[in-house]
Amino acid sequence: MEEVIGRVVRIASKTLDMDEPDVFFEKKEQFPSPDITSVMLPERLQIYVNENWAEQAEALEVIFTVLHEVRHVYQKRLVEKSSYDDPGITDEDLTQWKKEFDGYTRPDESKAGGPDDAYTKQAIEIDAMAFAKHLISKLFGFEYPVPDELEAEVNNRLARMQHYRVRK
Repeated sequence: MEEVIGRVVRIASKTLDMDEPDVFFEKKEQFPSPDITSVMLPERLQIYVNENWAEQAEALEVIFTVLHEVRHVYQKRLVEKSSYDDPGITDEDLTQWKKEFDGYTRPDESKAGGPDDAYTKQAIEIDAMAFAKHLISKLFGFEYPVPDELEAEVNNRLARMQHYRVRK
């Protein structure tokens, strides 16, 4: 699975025209909760994948998750630069992303409407889901499902990503 993840990270990074982030595989015990599938550490711009989860999960779920994390690296890099050359991103996006990175709501901190409501409805999460869905569609011709309550927001964001061409 590590080889597949490495290839997916390369493709996503080339598609976003950015340097590849470092990806590390860690045992579930290394995460704050064994249920965490992966994280992107914004202070280091590194991705950590729960290798126990990755070994037993469906391949497309792992790919979706890793693409999602690569998009977070991209978001954070743009926020830090405060500039961008991406027609699908606006100044308002950068402002919102900065606000959300500065006050990030983790899944276990979400309370409104459901266990992950405040977490999943953050703009950076919607954008990352849309990017992962876009690349899976382009790479595999498969429409990866997202939660029904987020589908409209993800699809609206997805419409602003059609300029991304997969670069291998």
